[in-house]
Amino acid sequence: MGRFSFCLPPFAPDYSGVCGALFSLGGMIVIHDAAGCTGNYINYDEPRWYGGGSMVYCSGLRELDAVLGNDEKFIRNICEAAKEMHPNFIALVGSPVPMVIGTDLAGMAAWIEDETGIPAFGFLTTGLGLYPSGAFLAGKTLLQHVGTVTEKKTGNKEGMNILGDLPLDFAGTDFMERFRMQVRALDIPVCASLFDQADMGQAEQVFSAGWNTAVSYSGALLGAWLWRTQHMPCITGFPMSDVTAERWDSFAKEGQQRGGIVAWGAQRELCGRRDGILILGDQMTANSLRAEIFYATGKRSCVGLPFGAQMESLGAGDLILKNEEQIQEAVNHPEITVVIGDPLYRQLLDEPEKKQFLPVLHYAVSSKVGPGLCPDAGKIYEEILNQLA
Repeated sequence: MGRFSFCLPPFAPDYSGVCGALFSLGGMIVIHDAAGCTGNYINYDEPRWYGGGSMVYCSGLRELDAVLGNDEKFIRNICEAAKEMHPNFIALVGSPVPMVIGTDLAGMAAWIEDETGIPAFGFLTTGLGLYPSGAFLAGKTLLQHVGTVTEKKTGNKEGMNILGDLPLDFAGTDFMERFRMQVRALDIPVCASLFDQADMGQAEQVFSAGWNTAVSYSGALLGAWLWRTQHMPCITGFPMSDVTAERWDSFAKEGQQRGGIVAWGAQRELCGRRDGILILGDQMTANSLRAEIFYATGKRSCVGLPFGAQMESLGAGDLILKNEEQIQEAVNHPEITVVIGDPLYRQLLDEPEKKQFLPVLHYAVSSKVGPGLCPDAGKIYEEILNQLA
């Protein structure tokens, strides 16, 4: 019962992370399920669905197919569709039923690749994990494929990659627009930006960069993998304003020289409960907001992490929150007077009139409900700083 929620909806699952990461890359994405998981993804976890033309399909898994193991029908349908639509790749994405019956998605993907000549990947997602793990798995698989078909550039590398720009984290906010504006002002060349609005050409440029900036937890997982395999330094967290841009730039340059994973927004002097501020959300967004608050107001914050945490990016006193009960305990802690997070977290407050709640949309939590409960995207940042000044 530890993961049971009375108030909060289910957070975006791992298969939505895979689909969201691959959405714009021109591949055929097939969710192996009976339409429930596909419907959940396209209706609630993909804000780009109605304005985009991505090839996302449901396998139409039925009870007899599950019982009798009719995989050949599934493979045949995909091969026929792929020969007609010519996707850049084919992704088979798992859901709870394939997990329970032990479907070999990797083997099926290899069979499909042999039949069609189109790269195919099998993702053993289950619907029980959260979206950052799925987005990381998709990014890692994509880059492993790209690394085998393109020549990795060596020598002096310039520019950075932006990792983890996923609508599940940033839809309905202007945080990424602010970051890109600061990057242009700092004259930092960007080689590739994964995942929102990326294409295969960008994916092939990832290895041309000298370092990475991870703007979300999924991006930090991918950045850590690139450090281990390619020795590309990774800065986690990003600036949102002129107040922090120059500081971040100096911090990033120092981090590139040091190597490894270097966390912006987790410096000890920024962290703590002394000023009663708790930020809930994705780790890198929360760390970045913490830096903005500190350098604009001098106030320290602690961060609550319901979606997982990279240990190198944890600040002193930060909380890894594994279920609704732990989130509720954190927001109602007597030392906390200000809570920043998705508007649906407000209902976990025992005495909301005694706490200051500042809403920041997190699409992975509140989906289509959230935008109506938050300020306009262009006002979120200013609203937070004005309320805390």
